[in-house]
Amino acid sequence: MDIQNIDRNLLKSVLIEILKEKPHLLKDVIKELLSDKPSNEEDEARRKKIIEMIDEDFDKYDDVFKALA
Repeated sequence: MDIQNIDRNLLKSVLIEILKEKPHLLKDVIKELLSDKPSNEEDEARRKKIIEMIDEDFDKYDDVFKALA
């Protein structure tokens, strides 16, 4: 076994467990990543559209995320 794969698999399973308990964290992380990048007006408009889509999806599937927790 490769130690890197074990660490990656462990990290993946830990992240999945965290997201099951607190699914809103994924939304926060995505928003944070999108806001860190320097932007121009076109990028900003695209970023706002992506954030709106994420918000809609999280609102739509909120019951599913809560059920997973």
